[in-house]
Amino acid sequence: MHTRLAPLLIALIATGCQVRTLEHTFEDPDGALRRLELSGANGTVDVLPGEVLRVERRAEYGTASYDLTADIDGDAAVLGERCALPALCRVDAVVELPPGMALDVALGTGEVWLSDVDGEIVLDLGAASLTGVGLEAPRVQVLAEKVDVELELLATPVEVAVAMEVGDATIDLPAGSYDLDVNSGLGEVTLWNVIHDAGADGVVEVRTGAGDVAITGLGAAAP
Repeated sequence: MHTRLAPLLIALIATGCQVRTLEHTFEDPDGALRRLELSGANGTVDVLPGEVLRVERRAEYGTASYDLTADIDGDAAVLGERCALPALCRVDAVVELPPGMALDVALGTGEVWLSDVDGEIVLDLGAASLTGVGLEAPRVQVLAEKVDVELELLATPVEVAVAMEVGDATIDLPAGSYDLDVNSGLGEVTLWNVIHDAGADGVVEVRTGAGDVAITGLGAAAP
């Protein structure tokens, strides 16, 4: 397996801010990589489908102690940052994710956009917005502090688990029966075209301390 790195460093002396762009292309002919782990304090993450794993990151930072990191840990590509003052650091990432590859993102503040991801998804978010469209992931797990979630799942999931302190959740998924566990401490819960069945194969668990939850079944009405 080979990794190609193309770094570009631009110093913006006038503003005291520096910008660094780093691209990683992971050639993996043997299929050894099964997961991408991506972390950052602040910024955006855009995930699109691709043939090989490719990640482009653009970092802005106002501290001398800063670095973008990239490692291989077993079957995972691990990309992160070292920032002495997280409030002064931002990373915007664009990811091309191969079919079936799992995705693990940790982000403090910002936005996450997922398109056509079909591997398992694990997200650990602080204050952020999350949008996922065309998803066929078997499992989606979201742990967040303050976040608004919009997810569109085209294939029946094995598990969707969303837990957040504050925020609204809108989840569209194939109509049918699910083991539903949906709760809002302060807000409304709306279920349409889905049926609760404790014995169903698919589990949907959504919990928010304050916010509205809407779960909609797509396609033919549930029997």
